[in-house]
Amino acid sequence: MKLTDREYLTLASITLPVDDDGKMGMTVRELLGHSAAEAEAGTQADRRLHDLVLTDRWIAQDATGYAFNNEHDDRWFIFSYTPEASLKELKALLSGESSLLGRAAEFLRAGRGSGACFVTGFGLGGALALYAAAYCGDAGGVVFDAPGIAHLLDAQQANSPGIRNIAADHSVISPLGSHGETVEFAKPLGEPDGEAARLGQAGPHMYETDAAGRIILGEPDDTFGLLSKLNVLLEDGPVVDDVSGAFIRAAGLQDTGAKDLIHALLPLSERTGAKGIRDALLDIAAKYDDHVERIWLEWKQDMTERAEKLGPGALSVAFEIRSEAAMREASAVLEEMYRVTEAFLVVLILFGPDHSRVANRLDELLETVAGGMTARLELLSRQMPNELEALMDISMSKMFVWPDLQFTFKEEGP
Repeated sequence: MKLTDREYLTLASITLPVDDDGKMGMTVRELLGHSAAEAEAGTQADRRLHDLVLTDRWIAQDATGYAFNNEHDDRWFIFSYTPEASLKELKALLSGESSLLGRAAEFLRAGRGSGACFVTGFGLGGALALYAAAYCGDAGGVVFDAPGIAHLLDAQQANSPGIRNIAADHSVISPLGSHGETVEFAKPLGEPDGEAARLGQAGPHMYETDAAGRIILGEPDDTFGLLSKLNVLLEDGPVVDDVSGAFIRAAGLQDTGAKDLIHALLPLSERTGAKGIRDALLDIAAKYDDHVERIWLEWKQDMTERAEKLGPGALSVAFEIRSEAAMREASAVLEEMYRVTEAFLVVLILFGPDHSRVANRLDELLETVAGGMTARLELLSRQMPNELEALMDISMSKMFVWPDLQFTFKEEGP
């Protein structure tokens, strides 16, 4: 039995009190508070939905799951996530560290039934649904504005073309992660480019359906592609820390306990103006200078030690290999800082008042930081050859050994 998009919106919206187990065995109609007459007056599809029976539920902190079935033992699994906890748990969920992923999958496996299997849910609830469905094999269904979790699964599990993920307009959530399901885009409800990027969890109000119950779809724009760059915000490492710290300091958030941008998106966009962005970019360029200075000092110490042990020929070969490695390391750090900075600028621009001109402003700002870092990289490429002569002098001096000359003086008599 297939449900319409509108009916999936209804299912995904069902929530029950945590301590209320008395609703087991109730139908969707009863859970929604509809009378028998109201249900009978609906369409045949509505009646099929209203006749689904709640057979099981799963309760965890900040997340819940419900299982419904029909007379054919087809199962519908609904996963929901507390909106207030979504941002807090986003990084843990998409990195695979959250225990809720495995527990959601276990809930579905335990209640799989013998018929068809379908899943639904909003936002992070949809992500739990996608993850759990991977262990169902041939699940169908519709999730709404869910981040992708395909990177947490093997290639076979990640491929879920039978599940549709309908992204809400201007959502920051659905572009995150990697997607193995079929991604579609809801038609914008407002004016094009008339709304800033939205961080909160989507709800039924973000979707419009036609007379047949299908969600009216639109086309993806540049915003979705730009927002996909925000996956870097879920990463860890010294470069991410450096760039994140620069923007957090520019926004005056260093005393709030914010350690990464994913926890400071809204206050950062509100507090960081044009001057703050410039200050952050200068800070980032200075951090890159620190990285290159470290690479330079390590190279110099290493080559000095080699010069004291190697002859000129071997030293020349070692010089070429070690210098190339140092340049590769410095170039990799530059590329990483550029990529992370780009993601952070996307956040600031899309959450700011001028998000309709993202591409132009993004290129301009990135050029600002890239210019300074590239100049420092070019300086490194000149510094190393300038040291070669001194290194060769060290090598030559170590090769030359003064002879041990002994002189015997013969005294002559008178």
